[in-house]
Amino acid sequence: MASFYLKFVITGPAGATFGPVVGLMVFAYITARMILFATAWAATARENLEAAPVEPPAGAVINPRVQVREGLGPAGVLTATAVGALGALGFSQLTRRR
Repeated sequence: MASFYLKFVITGPAGATFGPVVGLMVFAYITARMILFATAWAATARENLEAAPVEPPAGAVINPRVQVREGLGPAGVLTATAVGALGALGFSQLTRRR
């Protein structure tokens, strides 16, 4: 079926131009349909219709890890200095008269 459809489509002028794209789309369509039917068939098997008991998971152990840093540190001081300098430069440019 797919080979017949592909031969029919490729013989036209649009098929000659977009042949590879059409071929990939037909391949993707047929593959998707086969996967859909296979999963539907597997899902409706008698073995899958029986309810199986599900055990609850084991209890979780939560260990909070907290790091407390006092002060800014060298990176924070450098960042604050750079932001302050840029802010002062921008403010001085705004207030300067030409």
